[in-house]
Amino acid sequence: MADFRTDTVELRLGRVERTAEALQVEASLRNTGPAVVWVFDRLFHTEPSGHYRLDASLAYVEEQGGVLVLSRKLHPVPAGLMVEFPEVPCVSRLAPGASREQFIRVAFPAKTWVPYSQGVRRAVSADSIRSVRLQWGFFPDVEGLHFYRGRDVAGQDFQYPAYGPALAAQRLVDTGPREL
Repeated sequence: MADFRTDTVELRLGRVERTAEALQVEASLRNTGPAVVWVFDRLFHTEPSGHYRLDASLAYVEEQGGVLVLSRKLHPVPAGLMVEFPEVPCVSRLAPGASREQFIRVAFPAKTWVPYSQGVRRAVSADSIRSVRLQWGFFPDVEGLHFYRGRDVAGQDFQYPAYGPALAAQRLVDTGPREL
């Protein structure tokens, strides 16, 4: 495993397996700092009813010159774009010294997907990907944060932070590209 860290969070990139059908990535996050942090660790699909369906293997997908960038982070709403509700991934609390295993699966052909993209989702074939890169968002447990809590259609509990304060506090840990 390769380690990538900020001052408080370590991202360990584990097994990466590419088949003709999918790319599967194992990673782990560890809080190496002295205080609690919140990590963006679960994305969701929105059902036609407007309710969430959490998907623990889902990540935002971008393709940048043969690098498949997989992220779980808060994306800022672009200037000038009006949205009814910003898309905010779910978070989990990570105590000092604690770690959390993560698993991402992207089926091929991969479809690019990030919040607020105003273009068509592009299909990315397995053979066009040379490397993978992970980007993970987290933020410190600061006073004044507000969390919304709920339960998805499958009965899984979730919580997510208020957009503005979380965006202002968000930090990223990034693996850089890893050859496949």
